[in-house]
Amino acid sequence: MISAVGHGALAAAVLACGLGVAASLSGAVRDREERIAIGGRALTAAAVLLGVALAGLGWALLTGDYSLEYVARATSRSMSWPYRLGSLWSGMEGSLLLWCWLLALGTGFGVARLRSYGGRLRAGAQAVSAALVGAATLLLLTVADPFARLAFPALDGAGLTPILEHPALLYHPPILYLGQTLLAVPFAVTVAALLQGRLDTDWVVVARRFALGAWVALTAGMAAGAHWAYQELGWGGFWAWDPVENASLLPWLATTAFLHSALVVERKRRLVAWTAGWALSAFALALIGAYLTRSGVTGSVHAFAEARTIGVAFLGAVAVVVVGGGLVLARRRRRLGRGWEPNGVGTWEAALLANNAVLLAALVVVTAGTLAPLVSKAFGAGEFTVAPRFFASLTAVPALVALALAGLGPAAASLHGQRVAAAVGAGLGIGASVVLGLATPVVLIAAMAAGATVGLSAAQAMRALAAGRRDRALAAPLAHLGFALALLGIAGSTAGTETTGPIGPGQQLTLGRYRLAHEGLIEQANERRSSVRVQLGVFVGDHRVGTLRPGLDSYHGAGGSGAPLPEAALRSTLRDDLLVTVVRIDVDRGVAVVEVFRRPLVAWIWIGAFLIVAGGVLALRRPAAETNPATNRASTRIVASPSRG
Repeated sequence: MISAVGHGALAAAVLACGLGVAASLSGAVRDREERIAIGGRALTAAAVLLGVALAGLGWALLTGDYSLEYVARATSRSMSWPYRLGSLWSGMEGSLLLWCWLLALGTGFGVARLRSYGGRLRAGAQAVSAALVGAATLLLLTVADPFARLAFPALDGAGLTPILEHPALLYHPPILYLGQTLLAVPFAVTVAALLQGRLDTDWVVVARRFALGAWVALTAGMAAGAHWAYQELGWGGFWAWDPVENASLLPWLATTAFLHSALVVERKRRLVAWTAGWALSAFALALIGAYLTRSGVTGSVHAFAEARTIGVAFLGAVAVVVVGGGLVLARRRRRLGRGWEPNGVGTWEAALLANNAVLLAALVVVTAGTLAPLVSKAFGAGEFTVAPRFFASLTAVPALVALALAGLGPAAASLHGQRVAAAVGAGLGIGASVVLGLATPVVLIAAMAAGATVGLSAAQAMRALAAGRRDRALAAPLAHLGFALALLGIAGSTAGTETTGPIGPGQQLTLGRYRLAHEGLIEQANERRSSVRVQLGVFVGDHRVGTLRPGLDSYHGAGGSGAPLPEAALRSTLRDDLLVTVVRIDVDRGVAVVEVFRRPLVAWIWIGAFLIVAGGVLALRRPAAETNPATNRASTRIVASPSRG
């Protein structure tokens, strides 16, 4: 029953998308509002139908309908209901279904916001959106069917890999998917505006608003994933430059560049073609990330191992978006002007342009390092791995420059009056790193740049509050403050230390200011899991500051191989983190071999990420001037000309 309903809903969604494309294009050509409205209703119907299919698959997972192949592979009877539901996006077919539904929902909402901006712009964006949703849904029906049935129903399922049974599974992937799919709205609006040959402020206001929503979701999703990986440690720390991790970073970098250059378009009517290129690139990079996750071409621990069948089809879709968007931009490039005009460039515009150049440099490095192994393998040159050191070393300088620009940009117009704030902040940053014993070159440079940015951002925020401006006026300083703190935390973590060794009953291990004392083993077992924990007292000098219980867990039955998996223990403070994992345990002797890591300032990464997201949320608040664009059409609808670029 669920299989029939799911297949029917997916097929109907594809037909609705086809109707949406046809009606929208017909309405645009003939300037018929009723046909454009039909196209909008068709896109809404597709979103509803995909929602029905998603609800059906979710119900099958919750109730254990093991006649469906996906349910049998993704769940087991021993799993609790939250993780059964989380299995909806833990496998390739289910995650793609969720991705399609979010794509339809986001683009449908986005084009609905275009009703005040003219029928043709709305119709063009609607047609592009319906085509994207229809193509993605067609992939579900043809090569990634989530409702495929088994010849004979299974008695139980394989279940999740035990390491995936973590609360972050329930929110990290959906947030990332939301960010990726929301980027389709700026893409569709930009393509529609390019096809009309007019990229005015109507286009950039809508595109920037949805790009900002996508940017907030991507930031939150990456931070949640990094925190999950850091807690588990077996994933490789908070950032291992894994191909799928990089696949989330790439659209984030492009979207960040778009958001900054869009400000120049709105205020100065410049960088139009450049900004349009960023809007197209952001969604194209999001699709490349989805391809890396679902194609099976990468050996990433985050990728879907069973996903190789979809690779060619997904790659074709990516190629259509990349080539098609590039051709549309190239065709209209001459009509958009020369781009940046050097005459009359102020400090603010120069800072934003420098920001774009830095982001482009980081984007090139990360893209090259991520795709190089795949390109080499495709041309028969063998498979190799790009070491994390490649990414870290080549992105360090762009990151530090971006850190400096984060404070300079908003303060550029009145920088002379804020030099004291920058100098005081830089001095405090350097002083704090010395006091904490983190006087390495990387940390000192980062502390100086971060301190200056913190000082400038705080000064900007206080000026906004003194002037009675809140919400969006505080958004940029808050986001830049968070960016500075996050990068300071990343730099501080490079000054960490670690040690490995055995520790038995009554014995101690020392790392820096910490002393760990073995206080015994704790054994627990149930029908699914057996665990052994070593209890470690944590001391600073003679003062006990906490207790850690790292250990090994062995899972039995569905989803588990019986091989022990490490369960890390973490003590986190604003100064540093102490993280302990167990390599092996001799239960008879009570001896454990442990790895102990001390990572300074890591907590500031999460604080910074929270502030970045908070700044983005504040920026999403619509100011009074934007509440009714139709009433302000005369002042905002300015067509880009060759002299304004």
